Amino acid sequence: GGVGGSEWLRRIAPAGRGVAARELRIFISSPFRDFATERDVIVKRVLPRVKQVCRERDVVLSYVDLRWGVTGEAADSAAALLLCLREVDACTVFVGAYGERYGWCLSESHFRKPTSSDKLLKRTIDTAAREFPFIKKLSDRSVTELEWRMLLNDEHGTQHATDKNRPPRVGMFFMRDPYFAENFSGDDKAAYESEGAYEAALLQRLKNDVVASAPAKGH
Repeated sequence: GGVGGSEWLRRIAPAGRGVAARELRIFISSPFRDFATERDVIVKRVLPRVKQVCRERDVVLSYVDLRWGVTGEAADSAAALLLCLREVDACTVFVGAYGERYGWCLSESHFRKPTSSDKLLKRTIDTAAREFPFIKKLSDRSVTELEWRMLLNDEHGTQHATDKNRPPRVGMFFMRDPYFAENFSGDDKAAYESEGAYEAALLQRLKNDVVASAPAKGH
């Protein structure tokens, strides 16, 4: 069973706490291409309801959709991942969603023949690693997986690593039915399918780790 809206919020932002604890910062993590519709539903239908519940409990709600929050200038300067990880580090509620697409990662042949996309991502990871050194050991993973790993591995940036007063982060992870793509055809179907065997193997390993990290039923 789940926790009802007001009860769920009460656990995250209990009454009588300081200003920081009365702020709900939501970060949505997923590949963009195959979750555009879901992100639109969250912004247009879900968040207004959550905002109402927050208002009733005197809680401030903040939400950043990095489809629009990362500028072209930031992407060109390889700062996109750094901006994303900073938002994950500051959030109190992390909502992750994955289908069959793994998202932006280094190509399988990047060591032998890197593409222009590989070169940009390598610079992006190197830039973010200065503030989030844990990703140095995960440089072959997708940007979305790096966001998830911050929650799964309880990682923080150098600015918050020793901050014991910051509110705890709550993580929620959702995986789409693998047969969902069968509802489409042609290019529409391809948008929901895995990029290839290499990416599928990396994604399956992540999903296995998420399942293994879940609390046992009854606890």
